[in-house]
Amino acid sequence: MFEGGPSFFQHEAANPQTLTGAFVTILRQHFADPDNTAAPADYTWTDDPKTSSILVEPYYAWSPENIQQRPAVIASRGAWSVSKMGIGGIDQGSPNQDGYVEDTGRAMLTGSSIFYCLGTTGLEAEKIGVAVSQLMICFSTLIRNRLCLSQFYLSGIGEVHKLEECREHFAVPVTVKYDVQWSWDVMRQAPIWARLSFTPPE
Repeated sequence: MFEGGPSFFQHEAANPQTLTGAFVTILRQHFADPDNTAAPADYTWTDDPKTSSILVEPYYAWSPENIQQRPAVIASRGAWSVSKMGIGGIDQGSPNQDGYVEDTGRAMLTGSSIFYCLGTTGLEAEKIGVAVSQLMICFSTLIRNRLCLSQFYLSGIGEVHKLEECREHFAVPVTVKYDVQWSWDVMRQAPIWARLSFTPPE
């Protein structure tokens, strides 16, 4: 019915996959610079897992085995919800004048990400958690603008606790929340629509 399907995300809006990747990249760069005084001096990330003194990975790519006795930051995505902007949570537009766009719309999505800051002691986990929290606060405006987010902010720093998946490590969860706007056009496929005729009931 649609030519190639709806053309989503004309403005390259963030999605769950790209945001997780962006956060992992930001965290790696933060810990990769040995001259960065905002990052703990004892922990330097490198792209070689064998020599890196701290691991920074997305949740789906890590395992307790590859952590060993090193600290780590694990990026995990929370649930996303659709904020109401119109009928059914979607702000509907109208067809454009050239006849190729059947419908337009936009929706605001609210999501969260959790960064699990892991250490072999509770103090180490707290130390990494503070560094990650400060990064998210101090660079919140830059992160929001670079990732095209409507909002971005640090929402909480959780209690230190033993990690269930790896009992030799402690964890401090750091949570950020954000709003993302998705906008799209639904392109009309002329041959299909030309055959459709709707007659209003009398």
